[in-house]
Amino acid sequence: MVVTDGPAFSHLRRLEISFGTIQHLWKNIPRGFQGFQNLKYLIIQDARDLQYVLPHSIARLLVNLEELHIADCLKMETIVRSADENEKEDQTGMTLFPKLNRFYLNELPSLESLCPDASTSLWSAAKVMYVKGCHKLKTLASVIPQIKKLEKDSTAHHEDEDEGISSGSCGCTPYSCGPMTEPTSRRNIVQILPRSVNQEVAPTNLDQDSNDYDNLERLSVRSCKSLEVVFQLKGPKAVESHNVQAFNKLCYLSLGGLPSLRYLFLSTIAKLLVSLKDLEVLKCEKIEQVIAKADTECADQEITFPRLNSMTLVDLPNLICFSTEAYTLKLPSLMELKVKRCPNLRTFASKVVNTHSVIQVHTELGKSEWMGDLNSTIGNIHEKRRPNSNEIVEI
Repeated sequence: MVVTDGPAFSHLRRLEISFGTIQHLWKNIPRGFQGFQNLKYLIIQDARDLQYVLPHSIARLLVNLEELHIADCLKMETIVRSADENEKEDQTGMTLFPKLNRFYLNELPSLESLCPDASTSLWSAAKVMYVKGCHKLKTLASVIPQIKKLEKDSTAHHEDEDEGISSGSCGCTPYSCGPMTEPTSRRNIVQILPRSVNQEVAPTNLDQDSNDYDNLERLSVRSCKSLEVVFQLKGPKAVESHNVQAFNKLCYLSLGGLPSLRYLFLSTIAKLLVSLKDLEVLKCEKIEQVIAKADTECADQEITFPRLNSMTLVDLPNLICFSTEAYTLKLPSLMELKVKRCPNLRTFASKVVNTHSVIQVHTELGKSEWMGDLNSTIGNIHEKRRPNSNEIVEI
């Protein structure tokens, strides 16, 4: 799509592009171009030669985009192309896709990131995210620490400092900049990144209390061969999980076909998932535990999933334990547990597990006998899986 000066497609609400060898959707963008401000739905499918969807100069205009669907684009490496040198100043203060509600990435085998310079969060407002067949992604989400509440006089004290760090090398505000820490109103800022992001700058605008960006409710990730980390908390070591807000509306989490994943989330992330109701982990060959110990372990050793009702663990051959650390795990709402083809799971947790008095536990052999607590029940299942050494096998 070649554009010229002046407003363009200001009334366009929906754009669908399917099947073709197109290399650029937008090209030769003049400086100061305006347009597409009312686009709500962007759907791209089977654009085989497309390496990116949007230049930054166009992406910053899509302030009303609500749904983004991208599928079967074999050469796509990123969603938003980094700003050119002559675009750097134009991206200052911009937040991309602030109204994005649903975000689907399907069969993008060359995708490495959403924005290669880690400059922008692209799905901060999304309620639903689906990722499948993105085999080069190594890290799904880097969570930028959010301070829940600070006194206004403390905020004022740092106001001058904050103005001095309001933009990074990429020219973005702290909300849109990967290496910065965002305002507390942007509470579920996450990024799809192939590498780590260093966080060493204090947050700004801490007196804001809007939770418009704490929206993610459903996350499904399938068949991403290189994915090693799903959630990753980034920030100064002094930031503890009880001072962070992120993912506190996430109620459905489903992961499957992630052969490089060794754990689901760190303890610092686990403590944030207060609304999680349904957890599903399938066919992750290397996963050894669901909750792993964080490098900066918090003093609080209790982890509670207050609303978790159903948990499914299937085809996890190396799963040893829900967590090997000595956490007190509380699952007050858990009613159903499915554990199928997890041959090395011998105990559920290393410490006391507080649950309902009776939980329905299902295995590949059918419904299991409840032994009074989860650890005893899981241990009994493991014993039944073991071959009987006294059994005489007729040949």
